[in-house]
Amino acid sequence: MTLAEKTAFRRLLADAVIQMRAYSGPASQQSVEASQSALRHVNALADLVHNLARCSVDDFAGFKTELFWQQFRHYRQSIPELYDFESAYQRHLA
Repeated sequence: MTLAEKTAFRRLLADAVIQMRAYSGPASQQSVEASQSALRHVNALADLVHNLARCSVDDFAGFKTELFWQQFRHYRQSIPELYDFESAYQRHLA
């Protein structure tokens, strides 16, 4: 993995945290449906990036890039409005 790719993936981690914060607003101000939707988003984001975070610490040793993108596409099918990590990754590479 190139330095540019590593940097782009690390920026995706920051993007994920920002997205989680956006979906983790005050639950008391949301309807039950909105809270459930936000929880789905946060859970998907956390599940998607937990291995990315762990591997990032070890300079991406053992990180399976294709598996990461397969998992992202799986989540994106079930949650179409999920943050577009693929487009963000391409922007971060540029």
